[in-house]
Amino acid sequence: MTTLDYHGQPPRVTDDAEIIATLMRKGWTVRPDPPAYDPQTHTARWDGVQWIVEAIPIEQMQAQVGAAVQAMIDAVCTSGVPYFRDIFSARGYVNDPNPTYHARAVALRDWSSSVWTTLDEIQSDVMAGNRPLPTLPELLAELPQPPA
Repeated sequence: MTTLDYHGQPPRVTDDAEIIATLMRKGWTVRPDPPAYDPQTHTARWDGVQWIVEAIPIEQMQAQVGAAVQAMIDAVCTSGVPYFRDIFSARGYVNDPNPTYHARAVALRDWSSSVWTTLDEIQSDVMAGNRPLPTLPELLAELPQPPA
């Protein structure tokens, strides 16, 4: 697909060679492909004239990673006991009279804590320059495994 731009008009996206040729005769320009960039750490946007590549603020990256890790933890919690909707409801079963629910809740609570502790250690190492920023799949693979 080719994106064409003309001042004051919304961009046109097409792969029809005749339309592209017609628009170019009328002054439309073909938008170049974005430059190479790491989408994990940067964004690219077209400003109407050129591509702008900007670093994603660290706070935004931390929020994205935190949300992904929380979703992973919650998914593990819901896969065992049907009454656990997420880690927060699972923790509510600590000291439950049902020993099975209590044991599962304690295991999930302790595992969740170890996940966040490991994430803090990885973040510290990255921020200190002791290691490169892992991709999200690499990061999730590094975290402690859930309880059986």
